[in-house]
Amino acid sequence: MALAIDDRGSGDPLVLVHGLGTTRWIWEETSAQLSGLRRTLAPDLPGFGQSAPVGPRFEIEAVADAIAEEAWRRTQGPFDLLGHSLGGAVALTLASRQPDRVRRLILQAPAGFHPRPPRLAEGIAVLAPGALAARRLLGGPVSKLDAGRRLLLWGAIHDPGRLTAEQVHRMLSASRGAVSLRDAARFAVAADLAGTLRDTDVPVGFIWGDSDPLMRPGTQEVLRTCRPQAPVGVIADAGHVAQLERPKEFAAAVERLLVTVS
Repeated sequence: MALAIDDRGSGDPLVLVHGLGTTRWIWEETSAQLSGLRRTLAPDLPGFGQSAPVGPRFEIEAVADAIAEEAWRRTQGPFDLLGHSLGGAVALTLASRQPDRVRRLILQAPAGFHPRPPRLAEGIAVLAPGALAARRLLGGPVSKLDAGRRLLLWGAIHDPGRLTAEQVHRMLSASRGAVSLRDAARFAVAADLAGTLRDTDVPVGFIWGDSDPLMRPGTQEVLRTCRPQAPVGVIADAGHVAQLERPKEFAAAVERLLVTVS
């Protein structure tokens, strides 16, 4: 299947995989910052943005394979891979299934390392589409107030004042049209990928914002335990979507990790 994808810049290819409730646009600032160093390929996950789903449900293996095939078709060789949140789970799954195609893997505040009980996971999955729809509905009037922006972007953005009005609008509206939200949310909160991370034979690095309430200390501990030698980049004064909130610092940290990971 063809995926909607932004293919920019030149140099060694870096595939960027977005998280739940966003689309490939979340990487625009990162791609701009890395344009002189890397060729960045940012797809919409199947079932999100402008990419059609790969099946009736969100199946992590099928999603990972679809991204791998599109990236390989374009690069004709191995690529570096960066996955954010749910995209981190997708990226890790891709690397575990097709390690010959991935040179280095960076996981940014990845999902899949703090599994919730099945009933809680199902409850979150049921509520997720409605919560995102309500956020879109309230976004226009409420986001004009500082307190409103902080409420609507809680967790994702530590300081909403750093975002332009256009960025706030795009953050709030990015989930519109997504057809895989419920299944993807269920996977994100119920999956346990610690064993996959330990067993994947691809060099790994980690990155997250130091003010990310969604990146629990327990998750950090699991990541460090699974891959104790992996380098870590921490973005100061940033929330869950550090690439949008602190783009220069984020891109610099990514470049350092790509040089360090081996």
